[in-house]
Amino acid sequence: MTGWVILALYVLGWLLAVRPMMRRRMLRDVCDYCGMDWACGHAAAWRGRLVRGSRFERDGTDVAMALLGALWWPLWLAFLAVRWSALLAGRTVRRAVFSATPLTVPELERRLAEQQKEIDRLGAEIGEG
Repeated sequence: MTGWVILALYVLGWLLAVRPMMRRRMLRDVCDYCGMDWACGHAAAWRGRLVRGSRFERDGTDVAMALLGALWWPLWLAFLAVRWSALLAGRTVRRAVFSATPLTVPELERRLAEQQKEIDRLGAEIGEG
């Protein structure tokens, strides 16, 4: 019974992971000529950032690659959990350091000058319109 529950949860996670994997695949940079994701030899065709979905229709290969990528959803989930916890810990440490050490006079003057420049810029931008 436990095995069936684990299998059902895995399949459910796999089905839920297909959509983000397809989105990720269709937003990749590709060659304008052949649509390959890697160095294809058509260097002249590369004209900067070209997203796969803006040039090519979805086909069976895209679906198959999304399904295969979604099979590894537990690893993606673990990676995202570790990344999220590291970012949260970093923000906590940063907030603690900033609250424990007040700004020095030069830092405060610099920040105030930057804010005043931004206010002046925005005021000039509003005045022009």
